[in-house]
Amino acid sequence: MKKTLALASAAAFALGSAHAALVDFTDGTWQDGVGQVVDGVTVTVTGVPQAIVNGDSVSGSFCAPNGVFACAVDGVGVGNSDEVTGDTQSVLVTFSAPVRVTATYYLDLFKDKFVSPLDETESALVDFTLFGAGAGTDAETFAVDKKGNGAGYAEELFPTGVLVTAALFTPGVGEDDGTPDFALAGLRIRTNNVDNPVPVPGALPLFAAGLAGLGMARRKRKA
Repeated sequence: MKKTLALASAAAFALGSAHAALVDFTDGTWQDGVGQVVDGVTVTVTGVPQAIVNGDSVSGSFCAPNGVFACAVDGVGVGNSDEVTGDTQSVLVTFSAPVRVTATYYLDLFKDKFVSPLDETESALVDFTLFGAGAGTDAETFAVDKKGNGAGYAEELFPTGVLVTAALFTPGVGEDDGTPDFALAGLRIRTNNVDNPVPVPGALPLFAAGLAGLGMARRKRKA
């Protein structure tokens, strides 16, 4: 009976909890201003000032089948390149409902190979601004690889998540051979009414009571 009740409690918790989902911009399907549904939330990515373009395919441990990204392309960029470049371009990601962003992912984000030692003042970086309840939690992500050393993969983690309705990604003030740039590869989000979990369906307590009754009937039979 204890096992039965534990299963019922686990089911109630699962139904009432938020979901974690990956927004994968490396699958090559994203278009400027065209929303896609990710775990019940419509995600729309828009290039500023021009249309979104997809880059070349990439490879790495972060790619399928061992990793989580499709890597058909390196993410989304703006204009005629496959990256977000310079101080006039940015990528805006909007959500149809508030979500908690727990991670951001980038490709083609490189440190300047000519600078030694490689420090933060002479490296490519991404500035991103969060809108919504998490406004003011802006952050910068610095490149982790020299230019030419791999795919320029980088990530920024937010363990508790930041509640947002939109996020703006812009090249930071870094050297990177004079032109900071990156491709937006993905976001990790928590959805499903994140601050107000979905109420337990009314039928679930009845279901749990039924399971408990079956457990008691079995005990009586054994007795």
